[in-house]
Amino acid sequence: MFSLSEIVVGTVLSVEPTGTLIDIGTQTPAFLPLREMSLASVDTPSEVLELNETREFRIVASGEEQGQSRFIISLRSLEEEIAWERLHQMQAEDVTLRSIVSAATDNGVLVQIEGLQGFVPDSHISTRKPKEDLVGQELQLKLLEVNEDCNRLLLSHRRALIEPKMVRLEVGDLKIGSVRGIKPYGVFIDIGGISGLLENAEISHELIENPHSVFNVNDEVKVLIVKIDAERGRILLSTKHLEPEPGDMLKNPQLVYKKAGKMAAKYLGKLGRESGKDYWGDADAIKNLTEAGLEYIDENGDTQFIDFKSCAKNSLDLLNLHTSTSQFIGERNILGAFWGTTPCYMEFFTQPLTRIVFKNTEIFGKWRWQIKQTGWLIHDQI
Repeated sequence: MFSLSEIVVGTVLSVEPTGTLIDIGTQTPAFLPLREMSLASVDTPSEVLELNETREFRIVASGEEQGQSRFIISLRSLEEEIAWERLHQMQAEDVTLRSIVSAATDNGVLVQIEGLQGFVPDSHISTRKPKEDLVGQELQLKLLEVNEDCNRLLLSHRRALIEPKMVRLEVGDLKIGSVRGIKPYGVFIDIGGISGLLENAEISHELIENPHSVFNVNDEVKVLIVKIDAERGRILLSTKHLEPEPGDMLKNPQLVYKKAGKMAAKYLGKLGRESGKDYWGDADAIKNLTEAGLEYIDENGDTQFIDFKSCAKNSLDLLNLHTSTSQFIGERNILGAFWGTTPCYMEFFTQPLTRIVFKNTEIFGKWRWQIKQTGWLIHDQI
């Protein structure tokens, strides 16, 4: 006797309008209802099975017919199991999917993935179109949650679009952006095709009750990236950490933007100390440069030495170089330097890394040239 959920092998005996009779070795043939034939919509059994065809089925119920036990079997159940397994695999591989929107609901849109119904919440739809206009359109999607026990399949359109652009972003980056929307809880800012959120608490050290008092739509602003949530496709921004003095964003935002590079460098210094990296914030602290290395005064007033030979040795692993020797002793942020989106800095391959920040691109270029004269090289971090 078979049990529920057991997988059995059967052969199609007859095809009826409402289903098929399947010989699974029992006295009474099992019945495969039309609704259990596939995850896809099926109008007639002949779309799925042929007479005398042998397949695997799953027992999903049992009943009585003329005093005999009859099992109800399913192909749909087996397809569902395979579909959930494939979805788990695709989630593990972080695959970008494509699906056509089948319907709009009060709080999102519905899509079909591997024959299963998925849901994209409003908060993960990245388009200005009304969601009703998305019905019939194809969306790029990332899997957020795959849970067959709860029959829960959540996806994100936002993450699929912005994740590739997030790869080059780092916490501590200074960005020039444009205000795209103002809400009671904060400001949405476009930073190069990606939308970031500047929450009220991150606008200023002083309390902000209404962001409209500080910003207008289309304002050009400078913001600091303080958090990147790749899983949710969210970027959190700050102008609070760019304030030279608490409350400057309320009194004089242009002053904040003018001194943003210097304040961003201080923020990087704080991040460095918290993460175990040695960030130093002022090239004026450099005291001596020779072929052997570079001397500088740290924030405690102590003299520190960067050994270039040791840096070059470390670069073999840090830059994944397939050579026995290297002339590279550090990296520079070339894009930040030219575009002014992050402070100009060089990061030397000490252990931990030592970052020296420069006031402007002129001083930045001067020191790179002087280091080159010693015979060592600075790698371009693009």
